[in-house]
Amino acid sequence: MITERKEGVYSLLTIVQCLGLLISLYGWFLTWRHCGDRYSGAWYPWGILDLEWAMVLALTFYSMLNRDAEATNFMGSPSNRITLSLRQGTAATLGIILFLVGTKGRGLNESQVLSRIFVVSFIPVIFISIGLVNAFFPKVIMRLFFSDRSREKCLLITWNGMSKKHLTDEQKDLQMHKLHQWLNRQKSYGVDIIGILTNNPKIPKILDIPHLGTPEDINNALKSTRATSLIMMERPPQANIFNYCIDCCEKFGARYALVEDLLLEFGRPSKTIIVDGVNMLLFRVEPLQNPLSRIIKRLTDIMISSLVILFILPPLTLFVFLVQCIVSPGPLLYRQQRCGRNKQSFEVLKFRTMHVHQHDQAMQATKGDPRIYQGGGFFRRSSIDEFPQFINVFMGQMSVVGPRPHMLEHDERWARVLKNYHARTAVKPGITGLAQVRGFRGEAFSDHEILKRVECDVEYIVKWNIYQDLLIILRTVKQVFFPLKNAY
Repeated sequence: MITERKEGVYSLLTIVQCLGLLISLYGWFLTWRHCGDRYSGAWYPWGILDLEWAMVLALTFYSMLNRDAEATNFMGSPSNRITLSLRQGTAATLGIILFLVGTKGRGLNESQVLSRIFVVSFIPVIFISIGLVNAFFPKVIMRLFFSDRSREKCLLITWNGMSKKHLTDEQKDLQMHKLHQWLNRQKSYGVDIIGILTNNPKIPKILDIPHLGTPEDINNALKSTRATSLIMMERPPQANIFNYCIDCCEKFGARYALVEDLLLEFGRPSKTIIVDGVNMLLFRVEPLQNPLSRIIKRLTDIMISSLVILFILPPLTLFVFLVQCIVSPGPLLYRQQRCGRNKQSFEVLKFRTMHVHQHDQAMQATKGDPRIYQGGGFFRRSSIDEFPQFINVFMGQMSVVGPRPHMLEHDERWARVLKNYHARTAVKPGITGLAQVRGFRGEAFSDHEILKRVECDVEYIVKWNIYQDLLIILRTVKQVFFPLKNAY
């Protein structure tokens, strides 16, 4: 009912975004050609068509892959719309970049040469075009499709006042506040709440909804209001009452739905799925369980690690080696067992930053640690010591982005303190992660700090998307040049 409308608007919005990109591309091309770019004529019109396909396919692919996550953002706050526009613009830009890399800048017709200056100058236009569409067109689409004839007259029904016995008064007030906001948002999708049937006279006043009687009046209420849909805000107290409500809805041709607030029921978020005809509740959604998501992440890891190993790691290795020869001769690399995906241990590689024979496996580095040789502190603060781990990434033991792998001794200790500690091992460990870019790095002084890191790791796992990975990488690059104070 509501879900279909929301997903439909999101799909239509994606089509409008694609059309907007095509119009912007041709408009920018004509402007560019009018300004006299000597390269433009060499690839018109086939070069334009190549870029069209690259942008449209990338944007459509992103929209399909993130339908559930983004179908709420396009009608959210301005910040949500800006975030959505940035993500979609990045997807379209990546589509163009991958296309140019794959065709070596010549398009599908190898005899043509695409103007790189034109392509680079068009990238800001992509973000502006998508941003303008997201700012104005969702409301236009909903006005067109959810006019007076297409609006739903929705009736609410509740038996116990939606109040769980185990909830505090503060939690009950928060529940009502969220419900009021949710009901107001549904008006945008053509759903008008015309009244509520409840035994609790306070609820209609709180929600500012007409009180049409008690749940026993459902038959008369559906008949008199000509409601086209019914939402049960909680489970009926008995199965026969539930069946009676369904029969009444069927009798008057009204749609019906049941609200299951499992967050309040179980105290944690969940998602209902159907697996081979069996209904299941998932209490932790993991996008990286999707094989396609894994392929995207693995390809990104291989591409980034290959570039680093070929072009950055060799001169960096030489620089670190010379520093070590001067101030602390010994092995170039430091190897240590760390906990990886599914709690499988592996050998992590790092540039050695401490004097030889002064590595205490279970002791964290502290500020002013005498074990760190001169210059080693700089390597640690700027994360230069982590660069050999790109070899671990290339070998498939780690990922560029993910929860940081901890020492085995620390894993055992913190697992005894934090019940959900090992939830972070559901994915490959990373060179950098969400916790690190939020400032949770370096020495951990308390179990509370470890809890914050684990919360960031779990948030990363359940909300993973490639855009988030790229954003974390960019923020990490910034920290390499501007290290945090707690990095040592």
